[in-house]
Amino acid sequence: MLNLLYYDFLAVFKKLWYYVLIITGLAFVVRILWSEAFLVLFDNSNFFIGLVIRYVALGFLCAFGVLIIVIAIMVQAQWFDENILSAQGQLTNMYPVSSVQLVMSKVINSFIWAFILSLVAIGVFSVFCVGTDVFKGMVEAIADLSTNNNIKISFGSIMSTSCFFVATTTVNLISLCYLSQTIGQVFANFKNLMVLISFVAIFVVVLLLLYLLFSAFGVVHLFNEAIANKQSETVVRLVMSMGTRFSFINILLSFFYGFMTGCILRARLNIM
Repeated sequence: MLNLLYYDFLAVFKKLWYYVLIITGLAFVVRILWSEAFLVLFDNSNFFIGLVIRYVALGFLCAFGVLIIVIAIMVQAQWFDENILSAQGQLTNMYPVSSVQLVMSKVINSFIWAFILSLVAIGVFSVFCVGTDVFKGMVEAIADLSTNNNIKISFGSIMSTSCFFVATTTVNLISLCYLSQTIGQVFANFKNLMVLISFVAIFVVVLLLLYLLFSAFGVVHLFNEAIANKQSETVVRLVMSMGTRFSFINILLSFFYGFMTGCILRARLNIM
């Protein structure tokens, strides 16, 4: 199992490492562009140009950050197809492990990469924001929100909850890609179309079930009521708690998708 993890990690690393380097370099460039020293280069008549360059660079950094998440999902889905479902999979299937273990190795590997990308995101944010007036303003705003509404939140707790949620959601989507790719292979014709249909169908059904579940426990009603009555304390508490709950739901769903993928591989595609 450890050998599988190492093999999967190395395969994804070869396709992702340069994206990580690029966004790290971009973070330093944007940090320089947002420094006061950069604006000094522009006189009063060209001051607006300096501001435009700042915000364009920041927008590009944010867009590239989102793009990396999409690329990470696509790379791991492609690796799953190459390593298990394609001709190369015939060699992979000779390993003395079960189909469930093969898939779980890739699910765990996706967790590892999600954790790495979360650390990179925190690092990029730190390079860009820490020590700036923007960062100080964010910390003060969160502190005021905590004091005025008598709730215990901090900038660190919001960052950790957000990163954990994004990371687990990414892994959830990757695992769902594995399952839908495997379902598509069951069909003799229109395999790519069935991959897309199964992905969308499972995604929508799971969202509907989660909505019904939280509605049954009164969470949806409580949230809507808090927004209608402008109860910021209740809204913040619900958002923080729901973020944590959804993160753990994402983890459970990821392993469930992985298990189902392994079962389909064994039962329908004759991969032991």
